[in-house]
Amino acid sequence: MGLFSTYVGLIYNDFVSIPLQLFGPGCYTPSPDDSQIMTRQDPNCVYKFGIDPIWMNSLDDITFYNGFKMKAAVILGVAQMTLGVFCKGLNAVYFKLPYDLWHEFLPQLLMLVSLIGFMNALIITKWMTDWSGNESQAPSVVAIMINMVLNFGEVPEAEAGRFLPLIPAQAYVCKALLLLVMICPPWMLLAKPLLLKRDHELKNAARDKRGGDIELIESAKDVSRQNDDMEESMDYDQIELMRLQRDAVPSVNRDGESNSLLGGGRIKKEHIEKES
Repeated sequence: MGLFSTYVGLIYNDFVSIPLQLFGPGCYTPSPDDSQIMTRQDPNCVYKFGIDPIWMNSLDDITFYNGFKMKAAVILGVAQMTLGVFCKGLNAVYFKLPYDLWHEFLPQLLMLVSLIGFMNALIITKWMTDWSGNESQAPSVVAIMINMVLNFGEVPEAEAGRFLPLIPAQAYVCKALLLLVMICPPWMLLAKPLLLKRDHELKNAARDKRGGDIELIESAKDVSRQNDDMEESMDYDQIELMRLQRDAVPSVNRDGESNSLLGGGRIKKEHIEKES
């Protein structure tokens, strides 16, 4: 956890709100006319690791840093959740639980990827797209997710010409994923209980057809045979001692008396408590 926190801190280039220049100077230099305006000397310059520390001196540094931290936290959180879902799937495979694999792991994974995973893909796609010259037409990831749920993936007419699509066939992709998300909850909640109910009814029907619990009878016979084999391997004294220990456990009847096979008679409950 400490190493991970250090790694994230290096990406933010932020140490108690002080920018770090551990990997050299930034790609931006202050303009000679206004120190608040930064100019990029080389358009292909990319800071070696993390965020360029010059962003800490910009006017919208809080907006930029907060947006980046929020998106990075969502991506890392969803990655951790996906890992947990895959661990559940591996457990289902290892313990041979097909119902858990097909009716819990699979719909959970599809729902997570279709909704939150899709949002992460939009975030990364927007980061990797060059919006130079079209900064004002860069789409909002939040607006896309809202339209996906409220407008079934369609962009409202008021926003149709203002923003560019982030991915090809964006409306159709949103519709398909939304339908998949709507299918997953009833799949998770109904499929496994109904299948377990069916198996239980089939098991009861098969038991009634054969006339009882043959498995329990055979299991009792196996235990009896094991006890007989054990007694054959023991001498007379060990067998008598084992029987005496087994029969010495008293049972109390309704009159408060104890029936014990050890003494060959009936022993009062008060006498047993006194001896104990």
